[in-house]
Amino acid sequence: MINDQILWELQASQRLAEFSIEVNDPSDVTGRLVSISEDLILIHIFSHEFAGFNGYSIISREDINLVRWGERRLRLWEKQLVQLPLLDTEVEPIVDLDSWEKAIERLSDTHLMTLYRSDAEPGNNILVGKVLDIYTDSLFMELVDSGGQRDGFVAITLDEISRIDFASSYERNLEKLSGFHADTDSK
Repeated sequence: MINDQILWELQASQRLAEFSIEVNDPSDVTGRLVSISEDLILIHIFSHEFAGFNGYSIISREDINLVRWGERRLRLWEKQLVQLPLLDTEVEPIVDLDSWEKAIERLSDTHLMTLYRSDAEPGNNILVGKVLDIYTDSLFMELVDSGGQRDGFVAITLDEISRIDFASSYERNLEKLSGFHADTDSK
């Protein structure tokens, strides 16, 4: 696990950083560290495709094996960010990072989520959907496919989750296509 002092300094400096995750994750997460708890961190995701911020990621601290900052490409992106106006979607979410259960419970009424499974095979490690119920050790969610169609249900243990993304243009578009809007509850 990355040292607390390093994470606190990154959060205070608001530098862009790249977080490498040791599980079957399709990509590193680049962004600004927003909040830190004993077990989880919240990152405002930077997308070079959008040349700006695009959603948030909650990551299990124990799965982070490398953090990079200050590299030339990250410094160039930081310079671009200074010139961009702040968007409405960049309002910091209120998330309880004390546990996966509390974080998911807080987000489940308002956000479609992308969950990354820690020990699954590549290609079978990502679940996108609306959390319908959460328990102390697991959750129940309705899945949404990449075309925005509702596509069945899944129950998964919280121990299996290594990362959750939410509020990106991807999740927001799938919310609209699937009928799960941010202010509605499908329960």
